[in-house]
Amino acid sequence: MASSLNTITVNGVTYDYDEYMASQNAAKKATNADYISKDTFLKLLVTQMQYQDPLDPMDNGEYLSQLAQFSALEQMTEVADKMENVHTLVENLDTS
Repeated sequence: MASSLNTITVNGVTYDYDEYMASQNAAKKATNADYISKDTFLKLLVTQMQYQDPLDPMDNGEYLSQLAQFSALEQMTEVADKMENVHTLVENLDTS
C-alpha cells in the first residue's frame, strides 16, 4: 500500500497521487483538444501578418487588440491552472 503522503482522496475514494494527477492531465488534454493552443494562435497571427495586403495593411489598433486578447487569455489560463492546483491541495487536506 502506498504511503498516506503519496495519496489523494477525491469524493471518498483514495488514489495514488501520481496516478491521479496523470489521469487528470490526460483528461484535461482530451478536453482541451477542441481549443487552439497559444502556439497555434501565434502561428496564425504571424501568418496573417505575412500574407496581408501590402497596399492595405492590418490596422495597428486591430493588431494591438489581438495581442491584448492573447495576453489576457494567457493570464487567465495560468490563473485557472494555479487555482486548480490549490483546489486539489485543499481537497487533499480536507480528506486527510
